[in-house]
Amino acid sequence: MKKQIFLAAVAATFIFFTACKKDSDATTYEESVSTTQELTVHQDQVQSADAEITYQADERGGGDSTCPTRTWLQPKGTYPNTLTIDYGTTGCVGADLRVRKGKVIVNLTGGKVMTVAGATRVVTHSNHFVDDIKVEGTKTLTNNGLNASGQPNWTRTMDNHKLTFPDGRVAMWSSTQSIVMTAGFTTPLNVFDDVFSINGSSSGTNRNGKTFATVTSTPLVKNSSCPWFVSGIKTLTLNGDKTVTINYGNGSCDKKAIITLPNGTTKEVTIKRWW
Repeated sequence: MKKQIFLAAVAATFIFFTACKKDSDATTYEESVSTTQELTVHQDQVQSADAEITYQADERGGGDSTCPTRTWLQPKGTYPNTLTIDYGTTGCVGADLRVRKGKVIVNLTGGKVMTVAGATRVVTHSNHFVDDIKVEGTKTLTNNGLNASGQPNWTRTMDNHKLTFPDGRVAMWSSTQSIVMTAGFTTPLNVFDDVFSINGSSSGTNRNGKTFATVTSTPLVKNSSCPWFVSGIKTLTLNGDKTVTINYGNGSCDKKAIITLPNGTTKEVTIKRWW
């Protein structure tokens, strides 16, 4: 009888810890998916904002819209200079079909940041919303000139990038990224052939209050003609102790990524372009 009781206790303990492990794996997966979506929102907003600011600053053609209004502190073409892009209180619909409201303030320190080596663009926000998400923080883009392969490259830093969602939840993100333009720079009037390779690290807190940190292990590739990353691998650490990898694919334009959990299990996740 004692032996039977002992075996039953061992079995119960095994079942308990197995159930706990499954719960832990499920929680890790859920948080991995949530944070992956969160990172996509951050990165997508940053990429979209960079393209929008470049367009409005007329750095690579375009910039002829009537909404928003653009005000230069000094005559256009003078540096340093400050450009205020005002989308108004009702908002403007951009080429990406997003509605922007409020103001974006762009400080240009030494020429067009897309084309002039050493030029820096510092962006801040004033009551600025994108599709009803409030955007705050400081973003600095610095032109590093040409790399050894003759490709334009930039450093982009995000300080306290904050997104406040309509339900009141807040996500924070700080990062440093190295960006290389691997295609499209010789055709400035055609932004759809642009291809960027992105490396870097980030840290922050997602909408659920969970901390995260990321490091790019294989460069992320972003084609301007595709809303999602088409390839690249990122390592994601959740709450300082759970590490997963996010694989964005082999070059195809799709909204899929593969998450590998700490136990080696792989899960496919569908990436939302926006929130």
